Amino acid sequence: MRCCVAQDIGPDAAYMLTQIVHTEDAAHYRRPIRFFNDQLVAACGFANVKALQRSRDKAVASGWLHYEEGARSRPAIYWVMIPAWAADVDSGPMDEGIDAPNGRTKDTFIVKIENRKSKTVTQQFAKIMNKMPKFINLNNLCFFPR
Repeated sequence: MRCCVAQDIGPDAAYMLTQIVHTEDAAHYRRPIRFFNDQLVAACGFANVKALQRSRDKAVASGWLHYEEGARSRPAIYWVMIPAWAADVDSGPMDEGIDAPNGRTKDTFIVKIENRKSKTVTQQFAKIMNKMPKFINLNNLCFFPR
């Protein structure tokens, strides 16, 4: 996910979102998804219901999950949402093909030059160029000083 959901809410909560949205997809998004706690604990591999509750609370608080509490005989209702801050994040492929938004093509190489006292930028550039394939078009090199 391009929004770093697992880093924000934890991998367990992110995996729970994945399980819920997978079930939503299987239902063709025609209805909310319903789970009893024990079903979701088993599907996501949580150790217990408390671990599910912690992850669910994180997902709800971050805006990624809608949750309506169930009862003993009625399963809880879930659906995955996209928070407003993440609505404009591109969900296309993660590679940088010819139509990359930053103008670089898939043949672009990014070279990071570090400022170290022991080596000059010229020495670092020469070392990098020796490691690169000989067929690289030098017009596609991008340099980003540290």
